[in-house]
Amino acid sequence: MSTKNNAAPALSMSAMTKILVIVFTLNLIVEKIAQLSQAIGLAGTTDARAMLMLSFRLPHFWTGILVPVSYLVALWSASNLLRAYERARGFDLAVFQEMKTVGANLMYAGIAALFLVPTLESWINLGGRSFSVNFDINPVAIGMIGVILKLIGRRSAETSEQTQ
Repeated sequence: MSTKNNAAPALSMSAMTKILVIVFTLNLIVEKIAQLSQAIGLAGTTDARAMLMLSFRLPHFWTGILVPVSYLVALWSASNLLRAYERARGFDLAVFQEMKTVGANLMYAGIAALFLVPTLESWINLGGRSFSVNFDINPVAIGMIGVILKLIGRRSAETSEQTQ
């Protein structure tokens, strides 16, 4: 006769995912500060205010943050999905709502990588107002997974609401 251990793990997957998001966010901040520090070092000052003012003059600094931040938001919402699943110990309406949120955030991340950032950078570089697209397989796959998760979450939530 075997006994199952139903005790929760010391650190849940949702908590570990949030810790990873925090670590990745700090890494992104350090990386962007290092980029600004190199530019500021050429100017001869290391003032934080000067770094901020320089960042406003470097639009690619900000467009380079859009996609990683959207991925981090999607990963944070995936952590919320895991937490809802851990609490429910299965699939319920809260899990389906979180699944829709994860799908939407992944979809937004894909849109940012495919359309938003290339278009903004084209406007900055070329001064035109044309629409640019970067058809790379990674953001296409991420965006499509987001669409699929959102549709599954929406349909499952509707079915769950009808049965209750």
